[in-house]
Amino acid sequence: ISDVDQFDASFFGIPPKEAEFIDPQHRLFLETSWHTLEDAGYRPSELSGKRISVFVGVSTQDYRQELYSTNVEMDSRISTGLAVSMVANRVSFLLNFTGPSDISDTACSSSLVAVHRGIQSIYNEGCEMALVGGVNLILIPEVMVAFGKTGMLTEEKEVRTFDQQAQGYIRGEGVGALLLKPLSQAEADHDSIYAVIRGSA
Repeated sequence: ISDVDQFDASFFGIPPKEAEFIDPQHRLFLETSWHTLEDAGYRPSELSGKRISVFVGVSTQDYRQELYSTNVEMDSRISTGLAVSMVANRVSFLLNFTGPSDISDTACSSSLVAVHRGIQSIYNEGCEMALVGGVNLILIPEVMVAFGKTGMLTEEKEVRTFDQQAQGYIRGEGVGALLLKPLSQAEADHDSIYAVIRGSA
């Protein structure tokens, strides 16, 4: 992903100095959440105060290591800027969503777990909608080197998951978000429906 250091802090009402201490994964997911709501046909302001949950899959904390390696002067904003929990909580706070807000770290399945938790929040916790997704950035080489030494990474150009010829996986960067809603409600509201999730576990 290019330009991960770029962020329109003022658009989200975040002081530029504070934005420097916010993990780019937080920033990217916040931007992607905004785009997701717009793509779904909603003004974020009209959803303010609604019981909407936010669940995000995130595993890495490369920016923390990168920032500390520069001997940055300790700042109070580091505590919230680098806390992995804030990936979801920042979205809930800035958009004033009142449903559950949490991250999942189950390695490669983190985003799928976030989707499952979002579905559960709608059917079991009375949420109107769920904003779910995941984010991953590779900012330092250490994790890649460590995974390579354990034999987890493949040298092939493709991954053969669950195949007898599988030789490892390929790490990648990405960010994505979905807005989930019960199908009957989405149809009643004349929403654009991209897909139907028939079940999760």
